[in-house]
Amino acid sequence: MIDIKFLRENPDAVRENIRKKFQDAKLPLVDEAIRLDAEKRAAQQECEQLKAARNKLSKANGPLYGQLKKADEAQKSELQKQTDENNAKVKADVAWPMAQPALDAYGYPLSGEHVYEDDDAGVWFYASPTLVVRIDRFFDQEAVLTWYEVQIYCDLNAERVGSILYNPQKPQSKHVQAALIAKQNQTVWGMNTDYYTYRVGRKTITGMVIRNGQVFYDRVPEANRHQFPNLDTLAMLEDGSWHVFHSDEHTAQEYLDMGAVDVFSFGPYLIRDGEINPFLAEMTNGLTPQPRCAIGMVEPGHYFAALAEGRIRNVSVGVSVAQMAEWMQKGGCTEALNLDGGQTAVMTFMGKQISRIGKYDGGKTSARATTEIIGVGRSDLIDPNAK
Repeated sequence: MIDIKFLRENPDAVRENIRKKFQDAKLPLVDEAIRLDAEKRAAQQECEQLKAARNKLSKANGPLYGQLKKADEAQKSELQKQTDENNAKVKADVAWPMAQPALDAYGYPLSGEHVYEDDDAGVWFYASPTLVVRIDRFFDQEAVLTWYEVQIYCDLNAERVGSILYNPQKPQSKHVQAALIAKQNQTVWGMNTDYYTYRVGRKTITGMVIRNGQVFYDRVPEANRHQFPNLDTLAMLEDGSWHVFHSDEHTAQEYLDMGAVDVFSFGPYLIRDGEINPFLAEMTNGLTPQPRCAIGMVEPGHYFAALAEGRIRNVSVGVSVAQMAEWMQKGGCTEALNLDGGQTAVMTFMGKQISRIGKYDGGKTSARATTEIIGVGRSDLIDPNAK
């Protein structure tokens, strides 16, 4: 396979090599490849410019909301107009599995909460004026593989995907089921995190751990270590943008300075700037099919997550890290991180666990207890005291 950078910089050498092999019919492909590469790079540049403009508008709304609270009636109209123009609401381009109510221009319902659950069909759906979530379960009989794909669309002025702690005052004091954390916080959608407390308990390098703007741990390994996980990071910024980094790429203060609210460490990172991590080809771990999960950003306000069940006979064997990376890229992610898998990998909807856990430790099938989840949305339709 010819490296595209080499082709871009040395087209004549490539053409000459083709002629030496008497494959002149392939000569037009050189120009075609160069043209397509130029179009791809131009599209990527335009995409980055649009994301930067979007982020700038999202940040601009913060001060305006502060002014709006203090403004008199004469000023409120103009300030509201400015915030509407800067609105960071991403278009919810998703199929409804139920009757559609009246929607706004972005595809969100004008009022109310709309919930659909069909465990047999493997479809879960939630929509409100600020949040739309759709979960689909898939099954590949030939590969014996079951997995979930999640599309999340939200109004960044009202919603944020991020860490939800069981006990914010003592965040590492007690481990419970992820579903309990989701239920007590009335969380619409949730999944597991990086399970950093496992490394804390074993007194190994923890990686960069920041929750709600508070630095928990900042001891990191060198980038691309072959020990699994390599502790690459995903930084969730206050403006709704997400970025993945090598384990040692930034200090804790640098993360805070860039606006990070949460930083998760597990890895490897799967997608960066829309491209699959080249380090995956060198990895000696993460090659076998296992229960795995990942989360990523398509654009600020639009997020994608995937979870593969595993260790369940005739239902699902799991996936490799490389296959998870392909899923995340296919899902449109520009940034994505591999999170803890195995018995930790779990997904919740409306305060209930919807994914299944394969056998481990001699036959257990319950999710590993945790201190936190990643989640979004709050709904009064969820009874926090339900048994």
